[in-house]
Amino acid sequence: MPLQNLLEEIVDNIVKEILRKEGELNSLMPVKDDIVAYVLNRVPPLYVTSERGILHGKIASKYKIQQKADIIIGAYEAIDIIKKRRGTAVNNDSLSVSPVLNMVQHVIGSVVDEETLSPLFDVKVSLIFDGEIAKMIDSNWVNPYITNIATRGYYHFWPAYSHKKMNGLEKLPFTIHFEHPDFESADIAIELEIDQEHDPNGPSVKEAYSIPLILLKPKHAS
Repeated sequence: MPLQNLLEEIVDNIVKEILRKEGELNSLMPVKDDIVAYVLNRVPPLYVTSERGILHGKIASKYKIQQKADIIIGAYEAIDIIKKRRGTAVNNDSLSVSPVLNMVQHVIGSVVDEETLSPLFDVKVSLIFDGEIAKMIDSNWVNPYITNIATRGYYHFWPAYSHKKMNGLEKLPFTIHFEHPDFESADIAIELEIDQEHDPNGPSVKEAYSIPLILLKPKHAS
């Protein structure tokens, strides 16, 4: 079997989903391949040589959070450049200018049982900003999120930047709310940073804000 870069299919699917999610982005579907090429030139390839390699690669890449973030931010960079150049022909060489974007730091953490210290599943985790469920950067991120066995109790959020609500703030105050029918609810306050000078040729995005282990107390506990 010839060498195959597994990320080609993954990036193509993510870009198509981004372009389909909003009406105004549908007009960029004819230049989808340019966006895909832009992203693939900025993320490390994942080569496989067999059907088993393809299966294992797809499973592994599903949980590589940073890689997924890199793909999505790269896609939005390409879209931003193209939207600014709608009056000119678009090709791979034209996608070379570094745009300045406002990106919010993403969040990762896990939830465990206070008594057994084992991962908790079916916990409803909500990221809240300004009293409301925070909008995510893309449909690949879900808010609220339900922890599950596949991700070993981990949750991950990447909130979208809102110029109206976040402009001028150095730190963004968020609350994370935890709910489970068999455990007491909990809230923690966090502050996320804004990457205001994102350079696609440098680090892809600020490192994730890592939440210390969250211990939920069973309702039967005194």
